[in-house]
Amino acid sequence: MLCESKKSGRRYVPSLLQRLEKDYKNFMRRVNIEELKDCWVWTGARDASGYGSFHMCARGQVPAHRAAWEFNFGPIPPGLLVCHTCDNPPCVNPAHLFLGTYSDNMQDCISKGRHVTLSRRKGNIRP
Repeated sequence: MLCESKKSGRRYVPSLLQRLEKDYKNFMRRVNIEELKDCWVWTGARDASGYGSFHMCARGQVPAHRAAWEFNFGPIPPGLLVCHTCDNPPCVNPAHLFLGTYSDNMQDCISKGRHVTLSRRKGNIRP
């Protein structure tokens, strides 16, 4: 990734730290924080399910809640998801996020009564 210096007009390759700082500033401009303990609502682009989408310099588009995790806690280990304790897809508050497996996320969903199943016989949706 090449950038141009505003002062000299020369091109240079920013360091990883410079790219992360730029990404973090861009990320936080798209976050609405009313109270630290409440959900921090992503105001940027969202997918059809309501999850935020954010462009990171070195990685391209990533889900906003995953970017929030990485900015605050570091890399996400392979095979793990970033899950919400608040069940609010646009939330990027790091205090509302936790790492878990797909199974952990499904158990969390079921325990909170958010799991929907389809009846095989009639095609009806049942909670």
